[in-house]
Amino acid sequence: MSGTSGGALKRCPVEIWGRIFTLVVLEGGSSGYSSLPFVSKFFRDVSHPARIHSPFISFNIHNLRPLESLLLYLTEKRERHIHHLFVNVFNSQFNFRRPQVNMRRGDDYSREISKTLNKIFELLDPSLTTLTLYLGPGTTPPQIRVDLPRLQELNIFLCPHSFPRSDEPQILHGISMPSLKRLNIAYAGREWEQRIACDLLHDIHQYAPSFTHLRLMAPQDLLPSPSTLARSLGVIKALKLLGYRPTPTQGSKLELPKSLQQIIIMFTVYADYDSEFEVDNEGPGRVSPGGTKVPRKQYAAKSIFSRPGCVGFPDLMRVMEHSKVKLEYTNDYGDKKGGVVPFGLTEAKELWRDRIRGRDGWWAVEEYVTTRWFIYPID
Repeated sequence: MSGTSGGALKRCPVEIWGRIFTLVVLEGGSSGYSSLPFVSKFFRDVSHPARIHSPFISFNIHNLRPLESLLLYLTEKRERHIHHLFVNVFNSQFNFRRPQVNMRRGDDYSREISKTLNKIFELLDPSLTTLTLYLGPGTTPPQIRVDLPRLQELNIFLCPHSFPRSDEPQILHGISMPSLKRLNIAYAGREWEQRIACDLLHDIHQYAPSFTHLRLMAPQDLLPSPSTLARSLGVIKALKLLGYRPTPTQGSKLELPKSLQQIIIMFTVYADYDSEFEVDNEGPGRVSPGGTKVPRKQYAAKSIFSRPGCVGFPDLMRVMEHSKVKLEYTNDYGDKKGGVVPFGLTEAKELWRDRIRGRDGWWAVEEYVTTRWFIYPID
């Protein structure tokens, strides 16, 4: 290869090589990224922009070297081509079998991670259009305090067993993302994870006043109620005229920008390691919304979402059929065993690569989608 790099290889326009290398990186992931520089000096030089076009950064909260290496690289290089950034944060010392035993505040770890991430975001301001944060169990969400005026899509995956913060819990606070069009929030767990997601929603009209697409994925009892969404979408009167009784909204109401065009709601079944819930053994007769066992038939008969007169997501969809806002939702409570999609880091990476190739990714709406979110121990 080195013998031909000065001839035929260089006669091909650099722009074409750049496109080829970009596809190699997208299709090959980390293997494609790491192999290109070792083919030849020509490949190393020409593939340089493509190799950092869409990096996937994964680091342990006890070892920030990968994150610091990216910061050092961006500081030294004037050309910054990163458009799509995926950051995976994990805790190698988290005990899945005894999550409460080693649960302690992650303020110190989160503070250093937040500081480094904010420096990276400052350097990427001219180019970053898509940001994906995957926060694993035993981690504390970072605090983003840098304006991202060119960011168009934000994806936040919040795993259960997050470490609470003692100070400001909000991921985004006092910042501006005027170009943000799509917000994707997937979460499971308990009150802490729900609070983080709610903060992102309640402040969205401040940091992203013109966003158009919203995707929420969580256990049903952690999602905003249909009545809350109905009020924020301005269809509460239409529901009352049809005889529904929207439940009173507790706490601060949800304000969504008028620019909103589509909402995707996905119910997930979250089974904790200690919940004694096995999908394959129990079959389709039981689900575990929020980690609590409920027979499917009993859930369908007694749920407040299906009780006559109360507002459910299907009712909300019917009212909004002629609205400018399109509401889609997928329900995991059907009696079906096939099509299980285990939600996790691997799935998130695949959908992320799908998105940066220009496809729908996690914005695809499938009528029959079964999603279960499991947390298993690492032996």
